Amino acid sequence: CIRDSILVTSNRGVGPEHRLDSLAVFHQDEGTGLLTLTQIQPTIGQTPRDVQFTADGAWLVAALQTTDTLESYRVDAENGRLIPGTAGFPAPSPACIAQ
Repeated sequence: CIRDSILVTSNRGVGPEHRLDSLAVFHQDEGTGLLTLTQIQPTIGQTPRDVQFTADGAWLVAALQTTDTLESYRVDAENGRLIPGTAGFPAPSPACIAQ
């Protein structure tokens, strides 16, 4: 999901012992188009699938399929970093977020 030079991807961890489900945040250089990793934000729930910015770009919502929840993250307007907000909003097996 990309908005205003910020790209966010979901990472589904591998294996039960060292699983790190997370969201990766990249900044895209407007001149070259190159991406720079700026943050790895662990999720509280498991198996993040889709992510989507709210229409105003102030929040990002992540669908966590295995834990049947949605999580929200405030987007820092200055640097694009994600700040955890509400976790655990119930949603049965979410895999896609439409806007």
